[in-house]
Amino acid sequence: MVPIDDGVCLREVICGPALLLLRSYKELNGLRQRNPGLKTLLAVGGWRFGSQKFSLMANNTSTRQTFVSSAVAFLREHAFDGLVLDWQYPGYRNGNAMDRQNLIALCKELRQAFEDEASGDKRLLLATASPASRSHLDAGYDVAALTRYLDQWHLMTFNYHGPWDRTTGHNSPLMARSEDTGLALTRNMAWTANEYVTRGAPRDKLLLGLSTYARAFMLENSLHITPGSKATIAPSSNYTQEPGFLAYYEVCKIVSEPDANVFLDNEQRVPYLVKKNLWISFDDVNSTKEKAQWLKQQGFGGFVAWTLDTDSFHPDLCNSQSNKAFLLISAAAAVMLDSVQPGASSSSLHNVSTSSTTPSLSNIKPAPVTSPPDGVDRAETTAETATTSPSSTAVKGDHGAITHIRHRPAGLSSVGLITCTSKSAPTLTSTTTTRARASCHGRARSHAEQQQH
Repeated sequence: MVPIDDGVCLREVICGPALLLLRSYKELNGLRQRNPGLKTLLAVGGWRFGSQKFSLMANNTSTRQTFVSSAVAFLREHAFDGLVLDWQYPGYRNGNAMDRQNLIALCKELRQAFEDEASGDKRLLLATASPASRSHLDAGYDVAALTRYLDQWHLMTFNYHGPWDRTTGHNSPLMARSEDTGLALTRNMAWTANEYVTRGAPRDKLLLGLSTYARAFMLENSLHITPGSKATIAPSSNYTQEPGFLAYYEVCKIVSEPDANVFLDNEQRVPYLVKKNLWISFDDVNSTKEKAQWLKQQGFGGFVAWTLDTDSFHPDLCNSQSNKAFLLISAAAAVMLDSVQPGASSSSLHNVSTSSTTPSLSNIKPAPVTSPPDGVDRAETTAETATTSPSSTAVKGDHGAITHIRHRPAGLSSVGLITCTSKSAPTLTSTTTTRARASCHGRARSHAEQQQH
């Protein structure tokens, strides 16, 4: 199935956007000619798709079987290796109380169909994009039951804070702060990952989410700059065009400006940027590497990245010493693949085609993008914060200004690829023509590439 205008365009219907997407499927899966071990999974659902359609489909055996049989046929027809259920979220957003049990039934029937259909072919893989918050887990996910049928859990370990909060906070902190209590203790990657383990998921099935985007706030008082300071949503930027949301390549430009100051939160292990009243939570190359090192040391299966097109998908977008693209995803991949030691050059991971001339970024206005869904428990605070914190260290970024970008047809986004061994291959999944999720798990080797569509 192909999500079209918040509906479903079945494969018997050939419409403009669907035809374009089907062509991109062919191009994507054609990358196996470069890497025969590549695995691709197709995602269905997403935040804008909503929960109600899933809830209605999963509510009885007949509609589940229609979905299961059509999914198998579609995946095989278009040469995908598996399916990602991106149901956001069971029991929420016009769902019902039976969603939790119905999700188990759906996954069981999908897994059984995948096994029955496999015959001489390799079995299709099954994964789910799953929430970071305790409330969503409690309402919709019996982790121990589901993990019997799932090959992978794609944890959305981001959006812990954002413009829906009235105070600043990190989008994707690795750890809790020493003063955190109650709900605040659950709003970090380490808590989420370990909670899934506690509930019965094997570590090697858990792929943790890394973000290549930032959350932006406007401080009420420019003297109060630490996490937890009172703030409102920042206005939209010229390129991603969404209030409170910035791509990493947009952050690179701001970091390079003389009045921007970058601080490292030594407890939560992520940076934040302050420029007058602008406050930005983001991940840089160093924090991304540290997250990848941590999840690898903890024995987790790997990472998923949201999203390719908000990373520095062209070498000119962030001025780096390597002059390469996809700095964040490649930094994490280098750690996971063991091809580059932390801190060493990652040039061997990149093979990016560039045009002889690239137009100025100021002349390109891509279509607005939609940020990942808000799936995290919220806690409000009115506490004032100090202007400095012993847990923060000023570290002026070494990112340069955005200068150029390869022109792309309207509505299309670049697609990146991380290749791994056949034993532990990556997945690249997409629900629209402007969003993709990449993941790489286990030990592997090779390189990252960019494919322009």
